[in-house]
Amino acid sequence: MKQNCRVCKSSNSKFLFEINNNRFMRCRNCSHVFLDIIHDEYSIRKMYESYGTERGLSYLQGIDSKTLDNINTYLKSCQKYCLTKTPTPRLMDIGCGTGELLDRANKLGFTVEGIEICETLAKNSSKKIACTVHNNLLSHLTLSKESFDVIIMYDLLEHLQDPISDVKIAYDLLKKGGVLFILSPNDDALIRKFSKLVYFLSIHHLDKLMQLLYYQDHLSYFTRKSLITFLKGIGFEIISIEVRNQELGRLQLSPILKLGVRLVFHISRYFSNSGGKFIVYARKT
Repeated sequence: MKQNCRVCKSSNSKFLFEINNNRFMRCRNCSHVFLDIIHDEYSIRKMYESYGTERGLSYLQGIDSKTLDNINTYLKSCQKYCLTKTPTPRLMDIGCGTGELLDRANKLGFTVEGIEICETLAKNSSKKIACTVHNNLLSHLTLSKESFDVIIMYDLLEHLQDPISDVKIAYDLLKKGGVLFILSPNDDALIRKFSKLVYFLSIHHLDKLMQLLYYQDHLSYFTRKSLITFLKGIGFEIISIEVRNQELGRLQLSPILKLGVRLVFHISRYFSNSGGKFIVYARKT
């Protein structure tokens, strides 16, 4: 069975390339790029079991001071944009991982709660932050509507089999005036364009960067067009969309490859919409 576009549900898509037996498609309707695979609850859970192992934790815990500073900035912006006027705003981090963002939010005065389908991470985060971390899929939880002031999807949206359904749930959970924060890969990033150019010019032989940028855990790669289509279709008011390159400290690369990525990141500063990540603030009206 063919996977329809995860943003607009269109079946009108074209094949782009295949990496490690993963077929990537582009929607002709909204420009969204997605992995041509259909997951069920079991396969999604299975995919993230390893995130609680030593190998998975090595990436999730690779958060340097620059990353923490950025997280603080994101959370303070959420406070600024939130119009609920709740004295102690309630925050949900969906896909909270090791709980670093929850910890920062807690220190900034939020009442925090998390969702994490990797059981090991959920237990560790709950113990670390002393807060509720649900070890389940968002769609399986019974949570009160309009009960959160801020919802976070930090490096999460691209992992969802059905982002429309999950973000609709998030919309219902937010109070009027509440804020949804999203950080997600930008498919128009210069680093992705460069990797595809090298890949095709080498007749598919030089694929190291492509393997790092396009892999089975990421089911969606948004463009600015598809992201705007997606959020407005659900009913959000988009407050801000910016692009920024991710922190190099979290990239597990060889010194030579990291140097090359650093150079591409530097060049991308001179071109609009060329950063590696979307940073989005959207509000429920």
